[in-house]
Amino acid sequence: MAAQVPEVVEMLVLGYKVGISNGSSGCMNDLGAFYYMGSLVEQDFNKAAELFEMAADAGCYQSVINLGYIYEYGRMGEPDFEKAYRWYSLAAALLPSYEAVYKLGDMFERGRGVPQDKKKANRLYERSLNMAYGDVECAQPAFRIASMLIDPEGSDYGVQSDALRALSLFQQAEVGLRKDIASGQFYYVNRLREAIAGQEKARNLLEADDFTAGAK
Repeated sequence: MAAQVPEVVEMLVLGYKVGISNGSSGCMNDLGAFYYMGSLVEQDFNKAAELFEMAADAGCYQSVINLGYIYEYGRMGEPDFEKAYRWYSLAAALLPSYEAVYKLGDMFERGRGVPQDKKKANRLYERSLNMAYGDVECAQPAFRIASMLIDPEGSDYGVQSDALRALSLFQQAEVGLRKDIASGQFYYVNRLREAIAGQEKARNLLEADDFTAGAK
């Protein structure tokens, strides 16, 4: 690819640096994302975090969310769930979006930085899905809700089993994930496999219900 030619890469990076020197928060965030992913430049999470913080200070909303990822996944050392929760909360407060909201849901679902509360997580996932637009945006909250709808322990935290809706949501997630992967986001391959496996689980539950109903 042309973008991988060293001279081209050098010019692209220089362009971002010029933009940063002129105060462009978008350039700060985008170059930070390149360092985070290790594309165009050598992966460096510390540089990514530095650029994300600069961008956030300059008013880039996406960088606020990106800092949550930095701390949740311990990209600069041990995970810091409290910091991750604060960044996700700030993002949701500044400009609510499906991404910030489902990431907050993850914190409650896993009990990271906050007491575990799967019922609250489910409400956040539902809100995220309602805010999402298009197959790609819907994929993440749809997958999470579907997983809860077939969780045998779901009723313990206030989510009633609904295999038919779960099947529909897993299918919706599959479409979005396939589009993500087609655009080069190959780290979603495992999530795609989980969405396909989730469909099979949902179908098995539906068939079991049909068998039980037919036996009455």
